Amino acid sequence: MTIVKTKRLCIRKITNADVKNLSKVLADPEVMRYSTVGVHTEEQIYAYIANCINQYELTGYGHWAVYNYITDEFVGVCGLNKHKVDSE
Repeated sequence: MTIVKTKRLCIRKITNADVKNLSKVLADPEVMRYSTVGVHTEEQIYAYIANCINQYELTGYGHWAVYNYITDEFVGVCGLNKHKVDSE
C-alpha cells in the first residue's frame, strides 16, 4: 500500500517481500554502527517486518519502505515511532 508518491519516490508499507532490501540496511555493520539495536540477523529482520505490520494495524503508522518510483530501486526506510518520554 502506497503512503506517498512523488515524481521520484514511492513510500509504502513494509512487507515480507522487502526482506532482501532491508538486509542491505539492517544487517550492514557500518549502517547500523550507531543504532541502539545493532546489526540484525535474518530472523530479526523478519521480526522487524512483523512489528512494522503490527504497528500499522495498532496505530496506523510506523516505518515505511522508500523506493525510487522510476527504477523501483530500494532507497531506504523512514517512519515514525511511538516512544515514552518522562512517563508520557
